[in-house]
Formats: sequence, C-alpha cells, structure tokens
Amino acid sequence: MSNKREVRKIILQRRKLLTSQDIEKRSSDLIANLVNNFFPRFDDFESKKISIYLSANNEAVLLPICYILPNQFCLPKIYNNDLSFKKYDPVLHQELVPNKKFPKILEPNEKSIDAVPDIILAPMVAFDNNKNRVGMGGGYYDRYIDFLKSNNINS
Repeated sequence: MSNKREVRKIILQRRKLLTSQDIEKRSSDLIANLVNNFFPRFDDFESKKISIYLSANNEAVLLPICYILPNQFCLPKIYNNDLSFKKYDPVLHQELVPNKKFPKILEPNEKSIDAVPDIILAPMVAFDNNKNRVGMGGGYYDRYIDFLKSNNINS
C-alpha cells in the first residue's frame, strides 16, 4: 500500500464509515491536542494567524478552535489551481460560498481580506510511510507551501 492513490482510496472509504459521533470525538481530541500540546511550543503564540479549513467528507471539524483561542484565523480559498487565504472571524458571521470547482467546500467570498497564515492546519487523508501528508490529490497546499518557502515567507 505504498501508492498514494491506493492509500487515499482505502482511507477515504474507511472515513465514509465514521459516524457523526466518531467525527465529533476525534475532532474534539484533535483540538485538545493542538491547544494543549502543539500551540504552546510557539513563541508569541497569541499573535499568530492560524489557517483552519472548513471540513468536508468526514474530515476533522476545526471550527470550534476559533471560539477557544484569541488568535486571528483565516480560511483557504481556491482560485483556479492556486490556494490563497482570507481572514475569517466566525463571530462576524462572514459569508461563506461554495467553491466553484468543489461545491462541497465552503470558502470566504471574494470581498474577504487577504491573509498570510503563520500556522497552517491543512486537511489530510493520511500520512505515507515517510510521514508525508497525503491530501485529496489536488496539490493546493503543497504548491502554497512551496510558494512560501521559495519566497522566504515563514509559515
């Protein structure tokens, strides 16, 4: 099972079997782990902009983290083959619209303010044997992170 496509297919089939209670429990556990173990490692953490995603296809639900942490948040927006990020504040009830290419994915509208996240929480399907992220196969996050690296933008 070393082929990314095989891994993706098998894990997505398994993920379809998760109940809403499974997703809620796993999401809650993930958020607790991030808040208690991962984020405290950052200096000046409260000033960091955090990119989350809005879940689709039984992904972990990260939106509640916006109500726990004092940070600024942003959401991904897909333009053609590129990914960008827009400021997001759930308290303001910002308009979210379906992505034109992937209608199950909600994202900020065109008028939302651009943002560059300091911390990116990317959706994923699995890790491969080398602990590399296996996403949905579009490469959006990979290209964005490569862009940040090639432009010496520290995220």
